Amino acid sequence: MSNDVMRSLIIMIQNHYGDTDILLRILNNLKNEKPLFPPDKEYLDIILQKYFPNEKF
Repeated sequence: MSNDVMRSLIIMIQNHYGDTDILLRILNNLKNEKPLFPPDKEYLDIILQKYFPNEKF
């Protein structure tokens, strides 16, 4: 995933958007270049669309 996704995750974590534990797990997996679990990928897609609807990731 792109650095834009990681930046967006950090913004969401700092502003308490969504489930912080899940967002931190996703961010750590991305930083460590580990694959996301399917439920985490689905959650990420949903929350990015909710808080960043005009962005293309």
